[in-house]
Amino acid sequence: MAKSSMNLKQFAGVVQSATQRTPDRNIKLNQIDIEPQVRTQFDETEQAELDASVKAQGILQPIILLAKPDGRYRLIAGERRVRSAQNNGLDEIPAMIKHNLEAWEIRRIQVAENADRAGITPYDEARGVQKDVETYGVEKAMEIWNRSEGWISKRTSVAKYAEPIKNLLKDRVLGDLEVAHSLNQLHQLDELEYARLDKRLRDGLPLSRDEVRGKVQQVKDWKNEEKQRKERREALGKSLAKEKGNPRQTSATKAAPALPVPAQPTPARES
Repeated sequence: MAKSSMNLKQFAGVVQSATQRTPDRNIKLNQIDIEPQVRTQFDETEQAELDASVKAQGILQPIILLAKPDGRYRLIAGERRVRSAQNNGLDEIPAMIKHNLEAWEIRRIQVAENADRAGITPYDEARGVQKDVETYGVEKAMEIWNRSEGWISKRTSVAKYAEPIKNLLKDRVLGDLEVAHSLNQLHQLDELEYARLDKRLRDGLPLSRDEVRGKVQQVKDWKNEEKQRKERREALGKSLAKEKGNPRQTSATKAAPALPVPAQPTPARES
């Protein structure tokens, strides 16, 4: 992979600047445009707790905005805080104002901001990584998420999972992508065995990585044994057919019994 041409010191400065907690000024909520963020799912309980905190203490940490040419602002980070401000009937919110950021820099700030606060769901994380790979490529996605290529690859593979596994992640029933990967393998091998583990998770019972990997290996062994038995039966059938020969050629292929040769008459002797 080619080395990145990004100036790491400059990059670190962008993130450090973006994560400062001193607001520039208050901004009217109706001046803020909200575009799709990393987080798409909001936990109602967590949001209610934040609403209560804002009601009691106000907005303690400023949101991050990007100044737009038309005088409005694009929300970079802090959608939950914006929601709490709206839910509490506030007209404005403290904000840090950024200027002239590239798209990947905005994305990097959003990812860092979500990592510092309440964790996003594994499904949102995977969708975010997939979108960044499609938009910026693998190398830039690694910079945005500050992760290895293998970590990125594991999350882009979620888009190819069967729908039942995606639903486990969406519904927050499952939060371990290692387990999700093995469950996806199991679903491809045996949907009935998968359905048993799916129900187990939805019933609130734990499922370890080793356990689901063991189940995948067990099903693979079953499949392999079944394949071998089938191959042995087919080989035995061919062998028996070969011994019996072709039933259409029974009498024709057997040699006819030899007929007795008539004795030749002895020539009469002359007297």
